[in-house]
Parts: sequence; C-alpha cells; structure tokens
Amino acid sequence: MKLSNRLNHIIKMCNYSDVIIDVGCDHGYISISLIQKNKCKKCYAVDINEGPLNNARSNIKLYKLENDIKCIQSDGFDFLNQNGNISAVIAGMGGVTIANILQQNKDKVNDMDYILIQPNSYPKDIRKFLYNNKIYIETEDVVFSEGVYYEYILIFPKRQGVLTEEIQKFLLDFEYEISTCIMNNIDGKYNDFILYKIRKYTLILKELEKIRVKNYEKWNTFNNRILKLREYLNDN
Repeated sequence: MKLSNRLNHIIKMCNYSDVIIDVGCDHGYISISLIQKNKCKKCYAVDINEGPLNNARSNIKLYKLENDIKCIQSDGFDFLNQNGNISAVIAGMGGVTIANILQQNKDKVNDMDYILIQPNSYPKDIRKFLYNNKIYIETEDVVFSEGVYYEYILIFPKRQGVLTEEIQKFLLDFEYEISTCIMNNIDGKYNDFILYKIRKYTLILKELEKIRVKNYEKWNTFNNRILKLREYLNDN
C-alpha cells in the first residue's frame, strides 16, 4: 500500500504503544500501516460516520488484519473505557474540531501516552487550545505533500512542562499561526515553508495597500511577521 507523504509522516512520528486509536480513520490506511510497521499491538479505527468505517472495514479485510484492528463508530474518544499503554492519532480534521475532541474527553486524553495531531486546516486553533490548556507539546513538524504544507503536533498529555519564554513569545508574535519547528531550521530544512508563509503575508500586504482607508495596525502586524520569518531562514 503506497501512502502519501502526509500519511507516511504520521506513521514515522508515531512511537510504539500497545494500543493506538486512529480518530477520523477514513479509509483505514493509517490503522493498517501502524499495524504493518509494528507501531502497536492493537489499533482502533474510529469515525463518527458509518460510511468511512465501511471503507476502513473493506481495506482491513483486504489486508487480513481483522484481528488487529477494530472499527468503532464513536465521536472521538467517547467509546474508550480502558486504561493502559494507549496513544492516539487525530488527523485530517480542522483545528477547532480536534480541539473539541480533546476537550470533551479531557480525563481520557490526560491518561494517554501521546497524541499525534495533524490538522488539515486552521492549525493555529489547536495550537492555541494546547497552549491555553497547558498541554505539553513535545515537538512540531511540517511536511509538503501533494501541493500542500501539512503541520504535525506531537503532545504528551501526562507530562507537565512550561514553555520557554522564547517559545511563548514566538507563539504570541505569530498568533499561533506558525509552527514552532521553524525555530530549529537546521540546514534550511524549513526554508521552503518559511518562504511560502512570507509570500502569503506579502499578498495580504498588497491587498491592504489597495484599501482606500488604510488599516496601518493590521499592515504593521503582517509586515512584522514577514521580518521575523526572514530571521529564521537558513542560507547555509
């Protein structure tokens, strides 16, 4: 089974866990790959809708993994009633939706070893939620796949940690919109992503300049973001 860069990176970032819950399982490709790559003993393929679960069941049967992957119709972690070495992947949803899933089962979330989050839109909303709820972020990453930049956030809910002043300032300066991974832009790994964001903000500036009544505060906000992003470019 050939996976996209987006899905491959999800599997790569997952540590071993006895059980991994694949929330929003869609076709079940993540669940299947987690078992095939020995990332877990058991996987729960979870979706709120029956349609995606039927797709997942068909693919799981195709790979003869019915004993390793259980399909469950549930709103996030509502179904979960066990403890132990449990982790989760929440991928392919908007930041607000992911935040709601975490919020409605906070006690269950706090008992998990890790949760890998991959929002398809509005990553700033989930980043802000994690920051405001003091949920420990282990690492972030960005991957380009099929013409889109996807952001990844790995959290360790059991850990207690305080963000450094530098990271806190970074998040607030960019209003949670930019992944903290660019702070470690070793060998220019994230240069393309940074340049993409600079181009995006530059277009916003040009649109603001067309407006008859100038919004100088907003213009300065985006101009300052461009200047700060340039500081993280690595030309070596």
